[in-house]
Amino acid sequence: MFTVIITNATIETKSGISRAGKPYRMDLQVATVELPNGERRNIELQHNEGDAPLPVGQYRPRPTAGYVDKDRKLIVSTRARSWEPVEGAKTVKAS
Repeated sequence: MFTVIITNATIETKSGISRAGKPYRMDLQVATVELPNGERRNIELQHNEGDAPLPVGQYRPRPTAGYVDKDRKLIVSTRARSWEPVEGAKTVKAS
């Protein structure tokens, strides 16, 4: 399985006007995904407006994080609520 590491407990808000002329807002938190083969990639976890950031630490996908999309592709959600702390994980150094 893979895990996500949070090293900075801050949320960045991106907002603007879409191509369709409607306002949008995205609350994002940077994380690093660690794959079983040792590869690491930065990703963004999306929060609902007003949510607190995930604390610094290591997280795994909740059982409900996976789903099959309309094109029959297996997807793992990047919604922050789809991730849970890994109990007993080593402390991660904050940035």
